Amino acid sequence: MAMEIFNDMAKKKLLPYFADSAGLCAYGTPISDNSKEALRLIGIDTDYTSKCVDEDIINSSYVVFGLTNLHTDALKQAFPRYADKIFSFPVQISDPYSLSLDCYIDCRNQISDGMNKVIEILESIPTIEFATLDNACSISQIEAQNFSAPWSKDAIDQFFDIHDVLFFVLYWYKDSLY
Repeated sequence: MAMEIFNDMAKKKLLPYFADSAGLCAYGTPISDNSKEALRLIGIDTDYTSKCVDEDIINSSYVVFGLTNLHTDALKQAFPRYADKIFSFPVQISDPYSLSLDCYIDCRNQISDGMNKVIEILESIPTIEFATLDNACSISQIEAQNFSAPWSKDAIDQFFDIHDVLFFVLYWYKDSLY
């Protein structure tokens, strides 16, 4: 459920992130009926099939969350090389395995609470964009909104002419754009 909830939240907030899900003891089983129903009740439809976590998944991930401290410890033990990117989820989750739909709904709500905290952190990470001559006008607008000595469109055009470049990297904190 965590992956689906995160991806739904990130999509609604237009964040450039997505989650994947892999378990320590997952063997290609379909999502449980109660998980599927708990998600459906909040407008998320899924036919997810579990998969086992492996080094490729950990290596390609920006951050990895264990939904419980035990999961986090097990992940760090299994993948010590990546311990610096493995964290406990901000809310400890009660495993509803084989319990009632109400327990799955409670679990879904716990996950949603934790994902709100994760999303809040991700929204504070700088956005990186490639600036090109084609979007020089947008760049100058961003500069004007966010910097005390902004570059003008003409200055940006001159930068491209003088340095004979096709792009440069522009980054800013999303909160500063509002």
